Amino acid sequence: MAIFSTDARPALLALVTLASLTACGGSGGDDGGGPPPPGGGGDAPGLGADPLLPNQWHLINTGQFNGTTGEDANVSAAWAAGTTGTGTRISIVDNGFQIEHPDLVYNVPPGGSYDYIDGDSNPASGDHGSACGGVAAGVGTNARGISGVAYEAEVVGFNLLANNTIANQAKAMTRDGRSSTSRTIPGVPPTSWGSSPTPPSPGAQRS
Repeated sequence: MAIFSTDARPALLALVTLASLTACGGSGGDDGGGPPPPGGGGDAPGLGADPLLPNQWHLINTGQFNGTTGEDANVSAAWAAGTTGTGTRISIVDNGFQIEHPDLVYNVPPGGSYDYIDGDSNPASGDHGSACGGVAAGVGTNARGISGVAYEAEVVGFNLLANNTIANQAKAMTRDGRSSTSRTIPGVPPTSWGSSPTPPSPGAQRS
């Protein structure tokens, strides 16, 4: 998984990156106002607390699961300050992404994702990207499932790993999910693609 963002604010990028590094491998504008994101489907924010948020120790650690209270991504302070991801677009580069997942769809702009198998905008070839997308930008306060770090950000997915070539890697890392005329400002790209490195040959020197 790699995350790129059209928002250059370090605080938001740091929160998304930290929480993704913490939880993705094992899981499945700033005031929160304004018009809804282009996705428009699914449950909107403001319906109530997310029932699984108390289990998300990586976001808010209260000592649940015998953890250390406060050892988390410190999202409470960011959310209280109004940093919820509004105006940000996050790209998830992974093995697949469920654009119609009920806890993602409201934040998924139509046509923004890309399928490297069929060439359409529905990259639903695997579930790891969906888990990572939920960590980063699962819809918050919609009384459903979990909450993402940037729970009012837009999120798109590219299933690069379903057709992983050098050419597709270059495209995926520069594809912005908007249009050919807009440009992504790369954020911090944590990766969890699961690829095994090629072992060195027996006679290779190691520095």
